[in-house]
Amino acid sequence: VHVGRGDATGRARGEVPSQEVLARIQPGESTYEDVLRLVGSAPEEEQRLPSGEIRAVIYRGERLVPHRGRRFGWLATVSHWEMENHEVQIDFDQDRVRDIQARIRRTRQTPSASATV
Repeated sequence: VHVGRGDATGRARGEVPSQEVLARIQPGESTYEDVLRLVGSAPEEEQRLPSGEIRAVIYRGERLVPHRGRRFGWLATVSHWEMENHEVQIDFDQDRVRDIQARIRRTRQTPSASATV
């Protein structure tokens, strides 16, 4: 049984930019500072040799999402839970965004694993 609003998306951890925010980042136009302002100021940063400059920022997060069955107002049955691992990588060429990649991996959780989270 799950108690919550119908549009609730489960429990989240980490920082994952929304699609609306990612749509505001324009390759070739948006700068490193623009990305930090829009998405957040604490990304994982990747440097590539030999230049040693920041070439990519990575945002990671997780969401535990219930798959609901019957709904009765704020109550719903849950058939199973899925763990979604989100990763967004934004590559830069000099100081401008070159590419944006978003990956989502979903894993169905067993009843004992979802009960402990």
